[in-house]
Parts: sequence; structure tokens; C-alpha cells
Amino acid sequence: MSLPSLPPYKAVCESAEEAQRLADNAARVAASLQVGALNSALMHEQMMVALHHQSAYLGQRALLEQIAGLRARVAELEQQLRAARPAQPATAFDNGRGGHSGPRRDDGAAGAGAGAGASGVGA
Repeated sequence: MSLPSLPPYKAVCESAEEAQRLADNAARVAASLQVGALNSALMHEQMMVALHHQSAYLGQRALLEQIAGLRARVAELEQQLRAARPAQPATAFDNGRGGHSGPRRDDGAAGAGAGAGASGVGA
């Protein structure tokens, strides 16, 4: 007689449904074992695997919640930083580019090194 198979332990579950399904499968396998010394040990092991699946998901969910909180805090700090910077009005001389009165560098030439667009000569 073959024993029911148990899915392998996963350190990370993709969803609550997957974690619950894996835990249910482990519990089903454990419940299908007959009572006996060897089967009791196997049942204990199967239940431990089910707990590992569940705790792996809960740990992952806690980390995702922490990450979401940190992202919200970063967005808040970025907003405060933007609000703290003084607004620099554009003048007729600098066109809002921080006081640079020289020719404007083309965005496409920014990575072109010392090309004609990067030096302001040519075109």
C-alpha cells in the first residue's frame, strides 16, 4: 500500500490560497494515515510540514506589509522634500534651467559623450 504524497515544502507561497491548499493537503495526508507508532511519527511530520507552509506564507505577508509601509513612508518623505525646496521662478535669462544661459544640451545627446550635441557646438 502506498502512502499519499505530500507536496514539497515551499519557503514562499505565492498567495494565501496556495498556502491554505498546501496546508490542507498536508492535513489530508496526515488524516489518512492509520494510527500506529510509525504512522503517528509520519502524521506528526505531515502536520509540521503543514505548519511550515502556513508560517512561510504568514512571514511573507508580514514582509510585504512592511515593504508597503516603507514605500508609503518614502513617498511621504519625497513629498516633504519637494515641499521644502524653494520654487525657482523662470526668468528671461535662464528659462527656468537653474541660471544656465548657455545653449541647451539635447536630451538625446546626454549619453553620447563628447558629440556635437553634448558640447553645444554644431547642428
